[in-house]
Order: sequence, then structure tokens, then C-alpha cells
Amino acid sequence: MKCLSFPTKLSVFLFQRDSSESNDKTRKANYKTNDASRLSLDVVIRKIPVIKANFFFQDFEWELFGQPLPVKQKNAYLHMVIEYTIMRRDPSIKAGILDLKRKGHKTESAFCKVLEIPGDPYDALIEYGKVEGII
Repeated sequence: MKCLSFPTKLSVFLFQRDSSESNDKTRKANYKTNDASRLSLDVVIRKIPVIKANFFFQDFEWELFGQPLPVKQKNAYLHMVIEYTIMRRDPSIKAGILDLKRKGHKTESAFCKVLEIPGDPYDALIEYGKVEGII
């Protein structure tokens, strides 16, 4: 087991899961250190188990997100590839995306709003990347 400590006093434990009952109980806990820091161990997103740690550091919100998938199959990686390609194709949309992010939008939501892509921004951006031949 490894432990990572963050300035918010949030500790993230990285461990290999086994099927024992005691590990299952530990895995299902959500650890909240304060209003701005949270470790979630029993999260399933799009049918894939994940581990998430959310915290603020130097006035910036961070989210550590792990899935049992190779990096190039993870949606977060695919989103970055798609967003990078979109920005290279049309740099003029950067100001609009940054404005929405300053107003609290997540990156995927900001891209979809600027590009007028309807639906769930996480799924829609992946679909857009497929249709546009980016991924």
C-alpha cells in the first residue's frame, strides 16, 4: 500500500483490491477530510469502477481519477486528445472556452457549449471525436 499526502490533509491510499470481505468494506468508504477535500472509493462511472480524490491546492481545484484501464482507453485521455485537436483546428474558440471555465464549467461542458454539441458532455465529446475522425 502506498500513501500520498496532500496539503489539504487528504491522504490517498493506493492498494490492490482483493475479494475479501474486509477489503470490500474498506473500499466502499468515502473519506471526507473537510468541505473541499474528498476521497471516493466506491464509484462506478460508465460501468467501470473508479477511485477519485478531490481537493484544492493553491486556489485550484484538483481531481485525481483512476480506472483499471490502459491510459489510451480512458475517456479522460480521449477527451484531451479531442480537445487538443479541436483547439489546433480552430484556435478562435479558446477565448469562449476559457470564459466558460472561469464561470465554473468543466472542460468537456465548455467545449460542448461552444461547439453547440447537445447531450451529456462527456459522452457527446467522445462521439464528436469519432465522427470528426479524431479518435
